[in-house]
Amino acid sequence: ASIANREFERLIYGKDSSYGRMMEYETIDAVTRDDLVQRHEEAFKGSNMMVGIVGDFDKEEMQAKLERAFGALPAGSAISLLPPEIDYEFKSTVNLIDKPDVNQSYVLMGHIGGLRSNPDYAELQVMNQVLSGGFSGRLFQVVRTDLGLAYSVFGAYTSGTLYEGQFYTGVMTKSSTTAQAIDAIREEVERIQAEPVSEEELQKTKDQFLNSLVFRYDSRAKVLNQRLSNEYAGLPQDAFDELIEEIKAVSIEDVQRVAKEYLRPDALQILVVGNAEELGDQLEKYGEVNQIDITIPTPSDDAAESTESGDAAGGAEWFGRMTQAILPGGSIQGALRTKATTEVQTPQGPTELPVTNTIDLDAMKVTSDIETPAGTMKIEITENSGSQSFGAQSMAMSAEQVEQAWQELYATPTWMALHADNYTAEYLGETEEGLIRIRTSADMLNASVEVHLDPETALPVMTSMRSFNAQMGANVTTESDYSDWQEADGVLQAYARETRVEGNPQSSTVMQSHSVE
Repeated sequence: ASIANREFERLIYGKDSSYGRMMEYETIDAVTRDDLVQRHEEAFKGSNMMVGIVGDFDKEEMQAKLERAFGALPAGSAISLLPPEIDYEFKSTVNLIDKPDVNQSYVLMGHIGGLRSNPDYAELQVMNQVLSGGFSGRLFQVVRTDLGLAYSVFGAYTSGTLYEGQFYTGVMTKSSTTAQAIDAIREEVERIQAEPVSEEELQKTKDQFLNSLVFRYDSRAKVLNQRLSNEYAGLPQDAFDELIEEIKAVSIEDVQRVAKEYLRPDALQILVVGNAEELGDQLEKYGEVNQIDITIPTPSDDAAESTESGDAAGGAEWFGRMTQAILPGGSIQGALRTKATTEVQTPQGPTELPVTNTIDLDAMKVTSDIETPAGTMKIEITENSGSQSFGAQSMAMSAEQVEQAWQELYATPTWMALHADNYTAEYLGETEEGLIRIRTSADMLNASVEVHLDPETALPVMTSMRSFNAQMGANVTTESDYSDWQEADGVLQAYARETRVEGNPQSSTVMQSHSVE
C-alpha cells in the first residue's frame, strides 16, 4: 500500500512537483548542519507560531505565563506559505509496478481532487459517502459483497486546505480478477453520475455521516486542534457547524450534479501494484501499460577508487585455479549444507548463534536455520522472494533484503566456484605479502569483488567488495578473511571466516562441518 500511495501521488501531482517529490539517499546526504541551522532560524519565530490551550484556568494568568515563556522569542518575519499551483491535465493512463513476490493486485485509480474552500465541499462529501462510505458505500456493497471481487475496496474525494486533494478509488483483489474489479469500480462511478440516488439511500447516508462526525469533537483536545487547523487554513471558527448544516441540506439533485461535474471516469489514472506474470494482458484494454521502476537510486560513492586495469588472460588462469582448488573433483549436484557458529556484533555486545545453511543448487534456494536465545529463526530465500519465520509467525522479506542476501552470496568464493561460467576475472598483480590479486565480475553482481589468493594453493585468503548496503543506507567496503580450508564430499570450505564492514568487525564464523546432499 505504501508503494502504491507514493507512486499514485506522483502520477497525480507530477514526480518533479513539491507534492510528488521523494526523498532519496542523495538528497538526504546533501543536507548539512548549516541547512538545519538556517531553517531553524527562519521558521522558529513568534510570527510563525500559534499556541492553543484548553482547560480550567484563569485567562489573564495563563496569558501572563505564555508571555513569560515565549516573550523572548524574536517575532521575526512570518513565512509565507504559498504552495505551488498544480497544473493537472485530465487523462487516462495505465501504470504497473511489477511485484513478482505477490499473488494479488493493489489497485488505485482516480484523478485530481478539490479544495476545502470549494462551495460544493459538503455536497462532494455526501456524494463520496454514497460511493465509498465504508461498509454501506456502493463500492463495498457491489464490488466486495455482491461480486466477491475484493479483499478490500475503498475510495475518497479529498479536498486539501492549501492545495488540491485527490479523487481515488482502490481495491485489493486476486491477480486473476484485477480487470474485473477495475471495471466494476468504474461502472459504479458512472452509475452515480447517471442515476439519481434514492431518497432513502441519501437520508441513510447523511444520517450515518453526521453521526460519524460527532467523533471529530468528542474531546477537548480534538476541539482545540480543529480550531487551530481552521485558523491555519483560513477557515471560519464555525466551519464545522456550517458543514453540519450544509450536509443536512444536500439534495438528490446535488449528489448527481457534483458527481457529473467533478468525477471523470473517462480520465482515470490507473495504478496497479501486482504480479505482471499473473496479470498477463488484462491491463492492455485500458491503454498502453507504463511500467514504473521503483528501484531506489543509490548515492554516489566518493570513496570509490578508479577502476584499475587488469589482465584478462591472467585473471582467467587464476580464477580457474581457484575454482579447481575449491572443487577438486569438479562441479557438484544437489545441496550444500554447512553447520557453523557465527559471532555477530550487536548493540548489546557480541552474540554467538549456531547456524545451519543449506544451498539448493538446483532450485536456487537458500535456507538458514539460526538458533537464537529465544528460539529458531528460519530464513528462506529464492530467486525472487524471501521470508523470515519465528515459530508460527512468518514475515515476507522486502525485495531489497532479498537482493542484498543474494549479493552477499554471489560475492563468496564458494559460489563463484560453483557457478564459474557466470564470472570473469582480471589479474591485478600481487599484494605486498605476495598474495595474488584478481578482480571478479558477473552480470548478477552489482559490484566487482577483489579476491586475494594464496599463490601455492590458489585458495582465497581475502575478498573485498565496495557496494551499497540498504540497511546502512550507504556505500560500504566489506572485507572477509578466509582460513582453515577443509575438504568434504568434493568441496573445500573455509572453516574460519572474519568479516569487517568499513574496517569494523561485523561477524566471525567457525564452521563445524559441511556436506553435499
